[in-house]
Amino acid sequence: MAGAATLHPSVTQHGGVLQVKVPLPFPLRWVNSYLLRGADGWTLIDPGLRTEAAEALWEAVLASFGIAGGDICRIVLTHHHPDHYGLAGWFQERSGAPVLLSAAGLEQVRRLWGGGRPMTEQLLALFREHGLPAELEAPMREHMDGFVPSVSPRPEVTLLAAGETVRLGNEDYVAIHTPGHAAGHLCLYRAETETMFCGDHVLPQISPNVSYLPGGIDENPLASYLDSLERISRCAVKLAFPGHREPFGHLPQAGARADPPPRGTAGGDAPVAAATRYGLRGMPARLRRPAYAAPAALRAVGDPGAFDLVMREAGRAQELPLEKMRAFVQTE
Repeated sequence: MAGAATLHPSVTQHGGVLQVKVPLPFPLRWVNSYLLRGADGWTLIDPGLRTEAAEALWEAVLASFGIAGGDICRIVLTHHHPDHYGLAGWFQERSGAPVLLSAAGLEQVRRLWGGGRPMTEQLLALFREHGLPAELEAPMREHMDGFVPSVSPRPEVTLLAAGETVRLGNEDYVAIHTPGHAAGHLCLYRAETETMFCGDHVLPQISPNVSYLPGGIDENPLASYLDSLERISRCAVKLAFPGHREPFGHLPQAGARADPPPRGTAGGDAPVAAATRYGLRGMPARLRRPAYAAPAALRAVGDPGAFDLVMREAGRAQELPLEKMRAFVQTE
């Protein structure tokens, strides 16, 4: 991106923002963490998954820039997923800095990795309901429990609510609630500079994973996601810092087009319009998983147009007709 400077093999400077590419042991390859220097110290956004490689990378980066543990004054998390949350406790131990996360994010941390890890059993039950073969239950449980070392120690969390202001470097940003990819997901926006840290809500080149979790967390995550896209389309954004891939300079705006009719109106298909505009059409086509997993990842959307769009694309990925995909999910 124009104006960016590479200062370390894994660090790129964008004005007053340092983008740190923290390695991941799966196909995404890295997660973006961001450092912003302020009068009161450094703000760290989404420090990454805890692995030996990530720890080594951070030790080298901090040494290169002369940043001591105590120089970090706050750690801000856009959401609770392990590739963003994992090193928060590790950094808190070294800095004493508060870790800011939404209440919904903290609740999911407790369910996923807290005492008893109830989400593991809830997810297994959900997948069994949709045909998970018995022989895959043990590997799935092992996979989920395997994340615990990568998110330990768990930090003491300071809650950050939608609408609140948070200091990033020397500037104030507003937290915007953008659920869908994750319940409690927050984008951080500064209207004065038209800058947004968008976590995994909007990504360039790839599409965010939108998945259903049991337990009443969000009964309709795809609808939440599409609503969140409409919400941030009302923000003027010249520079967006995503959780994956590279920062980008264009975010579709409501003011730049005629808004689609709302859901449920004659001829109106706002969710499908949002899905098309932000590239959601490509997301289900990337689901290279057995067809029995589709209902767990794509619950009934409620809006027939958006539901059919997702099911049609998922069916294309599975080489199944739309009618067959619809049969996997009970709709009312």
